[in-house]
Amino acid sequence: MTNETLHTLETRRSCRAYKPEQITKEELEAVLRAGTFAPSAMNRQSAKIVVVQDAETRAQLTRMNAAVMGNTGDPMYGAPTILVVLADANARCGVQDGSLVMGNLMNAAAAIGLGSCWINRAKEEFETEEGKALLKKWGIEGDYIGVGHCILGYPAEEPRPAAPPQAGLYRIRIRRTMKPDYKLVAKAKYIHANADLASEIWHEVYKRYYPAKQLDTLVETLQSADAIEADIDNDVNYFLVLLGGKTIGYFAWKMENTALHLLHLYLKPEYRGKALGRDILATASVWPGVRVGAACTARCTPSACRCCSSSRPKATACWALPRQKLRAFPCS
Repeated sequence: MTNETLHTLETRRSCRAYKPEQITKEELEAVLRAGTFAPSAMNRQSAKIVVVQDAETRAQLTRMNAAVMGNTGDPMYGAPTILVVLADANARCGVQDGSLVMGNLMNAAAAIGLGSCWINRAKEEFETEEGKALLKKWGIEGDYIGVGHCILGYPAEEPRPAAPPQAGLYRIRIRRTMKPDYKLVAKAKYIHANADLASEIWHEVYKRYYPAKQLDTLVETLQSADAIEADIDNDVNYFLVLLGGKTIGYFAWKMENTALHLLHLYLKPEYRGKALGRDILATASVWPGVRVGAACTARCTPSACRCCSSSRPKATACWALPRQKLRAFPCS
């Protein structure tokens, strides 16, 4: 899916080389208007934008900014327009408000064909006596923090190609429409796969509570391949949990006195807190032979289960069965 706005967001690049020609009044007004429509905390609109286009003040800001870095270069890249964004120091989210303004300014510039770049060190500039004197000269009273400079102008060269998206920059949220699948652990290869997964997860979950050697012994005693096979011989059903073809966890249950007891439910750390445990319980409640309604020692219900997100073993689930054993169900 794409549209003009998304295309602008994806193709905007920082510009670090500008032509000397000044931008038009109409272009400046369009960029400023976009900046004033940036979201702000509680709509307090605490940020201020100062337009600097005269050569003397541009030179002064350039010198002050370079001094922060300890050099005499041109950190403004010769841009003919500098928009200084300031944040109210007494506003709860002043810097965040100013940052949103900066984003709007740069995206608006890209939308109308202007080059732009965020230049840092505004905070240090306006903490100096010279910076405070500039604020006073501009008629800005009160305590303000420099957020950044948005430099504007006509690009003097083609922008660099986009860098590849940063790996891990965002994570796809697991939605309830992404239902996990389950595979009955019965064959030897699944028993060993379950044991390897259990060792991985248990060492991650319990490393804060047990010394390494003690944890190794605990895993070997309770969740090794031999231990899992012995559980299966004692009518415990183990299931691997799969999502999108990946094995992300496992669970085990046993039928006792017509009630189904959840013995283990473990998910890899990156899949916790996403309601998958609740999905597992909810799915199990509609499997053949299962009826919902019996209370459990953890005081769970399928819609609000306290044990499904637990990282501790021996939690008890909230299902009851007729007097028959739950039959194995296939992995779809």
